[in-house]
Amino acid sequence: MTSDRCLYCDRPLVLSRYDQPDKLTLDHIIPKALGGTGHGVSDPNVALSCLACNSAKANRTASEAMALGLIPTTERAIAAEHAALKHLGHSVDIIRKEPS
Repeated sequence: MTSDRCLYCDRPLVLSRYDQPDKLTLDHIIPKALGGTGHGVSDPNVALSCLACNSAKANRTASEAMALGLIPTTERAIAAEHAALKHLGHSVDIIRKEPS
């Protein structure tokens, strides 16, 4: 999913060498720790996000971070999470229940 705005807060993104809140970052919508994969914005599990939202979301799914109020709840982010789960072919609930 590509855009010049953050998937979560819709902030315009900038390229920067500094840790600005609106710095462009790549986010795994379903985190790698939960079985998410992807390498680039053409992958359904990877999205552009600002540094502030990506840091706040951390190792959570988008819906978990939204439920905690850490990132804004948007239809665009919910649709992106559903597309990522469909692409990955499994649910986060199944991943969380698997033994480590």
